[in-house]
Amino acid sequence: MWSIEDFCASQTPWQISTTITHISSQTFLTSLQLPTVHPFCTTFAANFSAYYLTNIPRQGPLLHWEHLETLQDVIWTITAQVVPSLWAMMELWFRLFAYFVAPVGLLYLLQRELLPTLTTTKYNTLLYVWTVISAMVLWTDELYCLEMGPRYGATTFVAVVFLVWRSTSNRFLRCTLLGSVLITLFLVYDSTMVAPQFEEGLYYDTSHATPIVKQWPETFRKYTPATPWMPTGDARTGLPFLLNRAPLIEWHRLWLPDLPVRGWNVFHGARWTDVHAAAKVLQTALAPNQLLVGVGYSMGGIILSNYVARSGTECALHAAVAISGGLDMRVEAEPNRAHRLWQPIVAVELRDTFVVGKWGERVRSRLSKTQMKALMRATNIAGIDRTAVVAYNGFRDLMHYYSEMSALGDIPFEEFDSDAIAPHRRIHNISIPFLVLQALDDPLITWKTVASNDGWKHPANLTRTGSGNLFLLLTKRGGHVGWCVLVNLVGVFVLFV
Repeated sequence: MWSIEDFCASQTPWQISTTITHISSQTFLTSLQLPTVHPFCTTFAANFSAYYLTNIPRQGPLLHWEHLETLQDVIWTITAQVVPSLWAMMELWFRLFAYFVAPVGLLYLLQRELLPTLTTTKYNTLLYVWTVISAMVLWTDELYCLEMGPRYGATTFVAVVFLVWRSTSNRFLRCTLLGSVLITLFLVYDSTMVAPQFEEGLYYDTSHATPIVKQWPETFRKYTPATPWMPTGDARTGLPFLLNRAPLIEWHRLWLPDLPVRGWNVFHGARWTDVHAAAKVLQTALAPNQLLVGVGYSMGGIILSNYVARSGTECALHAAVAISGGLDMRVEAEPNRAHRLWQPIVAVELRDTFVVGKWGERVRSRLSKTQMKALMRATNIAGIDRTAVVAYNGFRDLMHYYSEMSALGDIPFEEFDSDAIAPHRRIHNISIPFLVLQALDDPLITWKTVASNDGWKHPANLTRTGSGNLFLLLTKRGGHVGWCVLVNLVGVFVLFV
């Protein structure tokens, strides 16, 4: 674990190099007048008590595992950490290949129907089952239905089931077919799989003659995917991450002396004061007629949205863009597709690297053994938030935490059913041009966090809030921060602010 002495010994002052930064960057960094080493390392004795107290565990990984009291605890914890993420990865790949397997399998079945003398192989049963399940995915998966419409999946599934039934007399296979039909009908009937009923595009308050909309060309308000071979938001989220490698960046850190990340007070998703503190410092370095625009991705988009809504006229930014962030994270508290397919993978990294990797002993000192067990066995982000973040930071429950995290979190759910909400909510405070960019096929943060098919949360109604400063740019495709061409969507907005 890091001690204060060790940490400060590792801090070495650095000079702004003329060989690695542009002249404008050099001028900018110099004008910030910020220290290049942590402030308490320069005046250690005077600042020790302000940053650390003797009874607070130091920063570092979890070292004590007394919450694992029996061998059964160890086995169950390891199983809970490994199995859900492996299953999620396998299911994601299976769903991705369903796009190709179902039509190819259908062609094979048609060939056998037209050429009944075709030799049967021992792998036919496996191929039939794989084709049936793949066709079932095309009809029941909400992202496939969004991409291709429900009729494509329904037609493929019915055709596959019919042809397999005709192709075999195997009782086991026919029973499997009947079971798949019942499961499919149940999933199709499931009312939670409601597709967006509104069009993609830019939504804004038409009663305000905003110069941004007037100058923003309509061709830049929609997204045409550069990779049509990626079938759904799952592929558009995962494949860019797997296929692209970001270059190694050499970071040069400057320190903000007034951020309250000290003692027990560490980062969590409802903290937005850090953004304000950083923006206020950056304002001091602005040139005449220069704008300060905040852009946040995923969790950064959530925090930025919350900051813009809460700060109101005190907002230190001139404009902001939230990408794949969501405005109401209470929606994510309910079990959904992401909890099973994506969050188990993300939860492993979040827990191991951040929660118990960076603040392990500090978290352990505030959680009970039962809570620590639940944290180590959490299979999704909501589970980690519920067991660790809520308890550590003193929130009442998960919904309280997500309400404090969200720009729309202070609005009761029942108000969303009407076409108007009570005044003086956070969203009414938006005082700068604020663009929310969200893909309807985002598999991690659902479109339901920013819009609804009816009521006040419908995009056309939601954007009438905030004196014309709220813009929603909803694209049918894009995944979670997975757009291949973002400059057309975001850059032009910033250009015309």
